[in-house]
Amino acid sequence: MRRHWITIVAVTFCGLFAAPNASGLGVIASDDFDSPVNLNSFVLSVDATTWSSPADWVGPGSIGAWPTGSMPFAIADDSAVDVSGGTLDPGGAFPTDTLGIIDSTQGLNNSFFGATDTVNGDNSDPVTATWVFNISGATDLSISIDFAAMGDFESGSDILDFTYAVDAGAAAPLFTSSVDEANDVDGLGGGGQYNMEGGAFVELNDPLLMDAGAGPVELNDVLATFTRAIAETGSTLTLMATIDTNGGSEAFVFDNIVIEGEGGTTGPAPGDFDNDGDVDDVDIDMYAGKLGTAVPPTEAKFDLNNDNFVNADDYTQHATTLLEWANGDNGQSGAGTLKGDFNRDGAVSLVDLDVLGGNFGQSVGWAGGDTNGDGAVSLADLDALGGNFGQNVFVASSAPAVPEPASAALLGLAGLALARRRR
Repeated sequence: MRRHWITIVAVTFCGLFAAPNASGLGVIASDDFDSPVNLNSFVLSVDATTWSSPADWVGPGSIGAWPTGSMPFAIADDSAVDVSGGTLDPGGAFPTDTLGIIDSTQGLNNSFFGATDTVNGDNSDPVTATWVFNISGATDLSISIDFAAMGDFESGSDILDFTYAVDAGAAAPLFTSSVDEANDVDGLGGGGQYNMEGGAFVELNDPLLMDAGAGPVELNDVLATFTRAIAETGSTLTLMATIDTNGGSEAFVFDNIVIEGEGGTTGPAPGDFDNDGDVDDVDIDMYAGKLGTAVPPTEAKFDLNNDNFVNADDYTQHATTLLEWANGDNGQSGAGTLKGDFNRDGAVSLVDLDVLGGNFGQSVGWAGGDTNGDGAVSLADLDALGGNFGQNVFVASSAPAVPEPASAALLGLAGLALARRRR
């Protein structure tokens, strides 16, 4: 999904959104619909998976795992590749598609929140989505969200509004939508301006506007970041979205809810992609499908070397500097192990070779013998294991060292492991 990397900032209150810096500002809480940080709860007032029409939707989803199997055409830009079908197959593209927001740049597994035709035969009321975040101890707070919208909207029946409240305080406006009913296509640059991934330029009447407190700004089919600073502090921050769209030719998308500030309980450690308090094989396996992609749309947390690409260098850095290991024989533990240490005991041994042999040719993750994040066990993984066989990362080991065999001997061991698998 294309994004405008500009920030639309309201200065109604003191403080501004900023990237983490020496002043102590940082991410206090967030929800990117993949790996939330300090999110206490999320509640959606309806379950759109029960709606009768696949063209109607409200809620999170991703191209590769859409909850109802097929992304609504109003949300999906199929003009260059097959997005709605979940394949990113250029052969399934619909070149004449002239409506949609999410295209191939979103990535297969990068989730977002989408909405279209929420007023339908199964639902007639505005939909609400409510997040409660932990902001304990944080000050100088600001809230940012990425927004996009495409369609011919109508005032009063198409709504995407956010309010916020701290602790038990009253809800206050945060981001407020409106429709520019006077902005119609006139052949002179009027109307909403949209660009499909396949190259088509589209103009539609009555675009949606978003106001972060400094005046309304027109939305289009490219996600743009809106930010608003708030003065309140407390223990919890509640965000509520009110969503109402009446028609299958209009869609909203938003992503990357980020609460930034100073102090507080900060987010997960580097490499802890699932925010469960440790860096393990579950985290490194989340590189699957992301290697070889750009940032954005892939989340920046996977780009460990900050070169705006997620590739083998990031995967190797995760394995060798962040992936946690523990060895019961000598009571040691640490972060950063060797490629081929599939059981994460800090050493590459016959145990790991047996794992690789047992899964050779299979689709598995790190714990099953994958050393490069391609989701399968192959000769490349055997080669990586061979380069580290007999080595460990212990500071001082009470366990006897394992001698590193010659390559021919290792190939013989690999043959035994593979033979064991085939029996």
